Amino acid sequence: ISQIKSKKSIAGSSASIYGAGFSSKTSSNIVRFGTKKAAVTKATPTKLTVTIPTRCRKGKSYDVTVTVNSIASNSVPFAVK
Repeated sequence: ISQIKSKKSIAGSSASIYGAGFSSKTSSNIVRFGTKKAAVTKATPTKLTVTIPTRCRKGKSYDVTVTVNSIASNSVPFAVK
């Protein structure tokens, strides 16, 4: 993961995750905000669009990871507003 961008950064809104090695098949990318799984709505090898889990709490920061074919990415901190 190189960066995460979101216009609202609130639970339930979408975020874009940029990096490399993602699958273009949405179901093959497992994205987690801490221990909470995010829904992947769009996927390319370099960008994922996900829905920030509604169970993420306002004011907290979560380590975001992407797992593809049992290989986990680096973690990037993301603050929920």
